[in-house]
Amino acid sequence: MQIVSTSRTFAEWYQDGLSQYLQAPDTVSVELIEQLNQQAQQLCLLPSDWLSAHQQALTQMPAHQSLTEVIAPAHDFLQRCLRYWEVQSQLGASSTVWVAHQQLNDLHQRLRQETLYRERIEAVLQQREARLFTLANNMPGMLFQCVQQADAQLLMTHISTRSRSILEMEPGEIYSFETVLGRIPEPDRIRLQSVMSHSAQTLSSLNWEGTFITRSGTHKWLQIAAQPSYTVEGETIWDGVIFDSTPRRQAEISRDLQVQQFQNLVLNVPGVIFRCAIQPDWPIEFISEEIAAITHYDVEAFRQQGRRQLSDITDPDDQLMLHMVLTQAFEQDLPFQVEYRILTASCQQRWILE
Repeated sequence: MQIVSTSRTFAEWYQDGLSQYLQAPDTVSVELIEQLNQQAQQLCLLPSDWLSAHQQALTQMPAHQSLTEVIAPAHDFLQRCLRYWEVQSQLGASSTVWVAHQQLNDLHQRLRQETLYRERIEAVLQQREARLFTLANNMPGMLFQCVQQADAQLLMTHISTRSRSILEMEPGEIYSFETVLGRIPEPDRIRLQSVMSHSAQTLSSLNWEGTFITRSGTHKWLQIAAQPSYTVEGETIWDGVIFDSTPRRQAEISRDLQVQQFQNLVLNVPGVIFRCAIQPDWPIEFISEEIAAITHYDVEAFRQQGRRQLSDITDPDDQLMLHMVLTQAFEQDLPFQVEYRILTASCQQRWILE
């Protein structure tokens, strides 16, 4: 391949050479690049002149060629030309063309090896990025990154796809943390803003739990955990996760309700509910408030350390019988019913049905 020497400008010669290279990059000989360098030497051009010709040639690409497709091979062609020009400058006019060609080929091979190395590194990085993306989207919580800018705006720079199930919002909809704050009822919102302010000032961990109202009107419990740091610009940035804690809170509410119902049952039963250990003297582990009305002893007398046992107030004449009944029931794991007498704190005798 040759470039016909005419009265055209160097930019036109370069465009002609680049077009030939793009058509068949594997068959372009060194002579083509050498001819361009001869033109450049005659005109005493500098690397900046090469770059100007290169940019002008790209703007003159035919309409049917995509600029994004030719940009990489075109850059490779420019690098070859400049490396040849560099070798010629270092070797001087006395060097033979063969030596220049050899030096240019060596430089081209080194550039190719560096390019392959960068491509391998980029492939590894892309693979790692894909794994991290999958990990983030498979977590049970929604990963996020929030930046507090100089104007106090809270910009969301990353949102994982878990936002669809937790917030019922697409990641692309959440540009600002204000989008989340706007759906938190006022008391919980004020508390979250206070927690974030303290976290930003002290760089301490952010931990908050409160209610959130989705677009469908569903009330959820959210738990936010994040760690702040400073950017190079001095802005505060949080890396954190948002969990849907609704199932846990509902379980806690259900448990508290059951406890309250049991407490009401214990208080309303017209008798004493108790639990004792199968040990000598059957020490009491739990006893209801009604014991005070029956025994005239304060309930704490049966609960505190060194507490009183029911056996302590059993009538001495009934203790042996009570012991035999209880021992037989516990050994055979059978229910029992027994009547015996106790002595109250006011020294009154009372019959007890246990």
